[in-house]
Amino acid sequence: SEGQRKSFMRYAKNIFVITDALLDTDARFIATHVDRKPVRLAWFGNVESLHGLAHIRPVLDQLLDTELHLITSHEYKFRFVGNAPHSAREFVNLTRLPIVFHLWSIRDYVRDLTLCDIALIPVEPGSNYNQHKPAGRMLLSMMLGLPVIASPVESYQEIVAQSGCGFIAHDHAEWVAHINTLATSKSLRSEMGKRGREFALTHYSEEKFAARYDAVIHQLI
Repeated sequence: SEGQRKSFMRYAKNIFVITDALLDTDARFIATHVDRKPVRLAWFGNVESLHGLAHIRPVLDQLLDTELHLITSHEYKFRFVGNAPHSAREFVNLTRLPIVFHLWSIRDYVRDLTLCDIALIPVEPGSNYNQHKPAGRMLLSMMLGLPVIASPVESYQEIVAQSGCGFIAHDHAEWVAHINTLATSKSLRSEMGKRGREFALTHYSEEKFAARYDAVIHQLI
């Protein structure tokens, strides 16, 4: 991310940010937005990152007519930041919102994501590590046709501003408001999902990825 680049500028002069390419998926694995209850919220990532979701647990406990689809592994292997939870089971036991657990696998996680309606990308505040996260999860969710709600991380805010899609939630009240806005409007979910997918594939395709690498190489030689 740009934040990571800036933090490493003290060690090296020439640092370039090239976001990973997005590989378009099978048409079967693009979110299809329908009217349903409960609305399906999606969170995916390492168990080590669950502290971000735990930070908005008071938000999740307020929600009605929603369920959370948790796409992760069972136990953590390493812990870099945050104190809890230490396992998916611990998080599930602490949360009142109904949760559907999907064991993450490279084969199935895209399918599991596109069975959902809204992607959540909360980040625990207070650390430079978290605030400098790249936008990979947001862009992948957008490519799959999911509207996204995320914490005010620099890279997430840039993508939302550039794409005109998704919401940034600065506090618990905004998380609740944005979730309810999307949960109660299939048409808005569908519109945001479509525009977000177009943005992600237009600006982060394999061709754009190769062109960025080519430009950097030519600049350095």
